[in-house]
Amino acid sequence: MSGKLRLLAILAGCFSAIFGAPAFGAIFLILGAAIQPRAQAPGKWLMWLGALLLSTTVLGFGPGVVFEGIRAQLQSHDNIKQAVDDWLFLSTFLAATVLVLWCDVALMWDALRAKQDVEAAGLPRRSLEWVAWIVAVLLTVWSFRSDIHAVRAYRLHGFLDPLLTGVGISAAVLLFDVALIVHAFKARERRPA
Repeated sequence: MSGKLRLLAILAGCFSAIFGAPAFGAIFLILGAAIQPRAQAPGKWLMWLGALLLSTTVLGFGPGVVFEGIRAQLQSHDNIKQAVDDWLFLSTFLAATVLVLWCDVALMWDALRAKQDVEAAGLPRRSLEWVAWIVAVLLTVWSFRSDIHAVRAYRLHGFLDPLLTGVGISAAVLLFDVALIVHAFKARERRPA
């Protein structure tokens, strides 16, 4: 994966921090980009997972925040300093939305462009794959706990949205876990006895 794509992922993650806690996928996107050179496949998968989680927040809320903010700014011109601050704030939301969308497209393009796996036969000398494994364990535990809360919310209040969101995120986390396990078995088979 190119350094430019990893830099784009880091920028998208950093700018998305403006969305706060709901943009927790930014951490995984940045972490995946950081470890990818020394943990090629797991780093790439962690970037994909982070991009998916981040996209659900940023692309789901970013355009609405930007359009509503612009509409509100065009209607009020009370304080010039406040207007400039608001425009800077909205610009950050716009930049985050554009960077996340650009990163998603770049990651998809990279996946489509890669005709063969360029990973070396063995692991890099100082592999950072352990970082991806720690993230996978933490995400699995978090996902399981979130699903329990979503099921409770559904049973008590009939809220279907958290349940469906939880199922989608859990499916992505499960796919990440399975990919890491399969990768570990394949790497073990490639090692000389």
